[in-house]
Amino acid sequence: MLKLVERFASGVFRPEEIAILVAAFDQAWDRLLKSVARYGSEYSIERARAELGRSIIEAAKLGERDPHRLCEDAFLFMTKSSLQQAAPNVPMVDALTADDCRNYALECVRLADTTPSQTDKETLLRMAAQWGDAARVVERSSAMHEKSRIPE
Repeated sequence: MLKLVERFASGVFRPEEIAILVAAFDQAWDRLLKSVARYGSEYSIERARAELGRSIIEAAKLGERDPHRLCEDAFLFMTKSSLQQAAPNVPMVDALTADDCRNYALECVRLADTTPSQTDKETLLRMAAQWGDAARVVERSSAMHEKSRIPE
């Protein structure tokens, strides 16, 4: 991971931030190895590690510093990337866009304003917050997907 930071973000991060990136990378790589992802050659392994590292670096460049979120976003990116490689002629389409998520959040807030039940209001506001979080994840994932492509 340190070589990737030097290659793609030399001088961008402080040492304590690099430690966060390395921790997120290690966690995401362990998670990938425990998943069904299989890499047939040394080249495939190095390419996957480079894509994973680059996706973490790009998210960090966008301001993310939470190692758990960096790991989750990178794992999601790698999953999407693997799916696209498995079916290269099938366009990658997210089930929901960030705008869809934000619209659902707004609808939850609107419903919370109209319900007389305090319990329902609290539930709807929690749902709105979760839809907002989902919108941010979709946006980060999309941004990382675009920025993390490694040239052949």
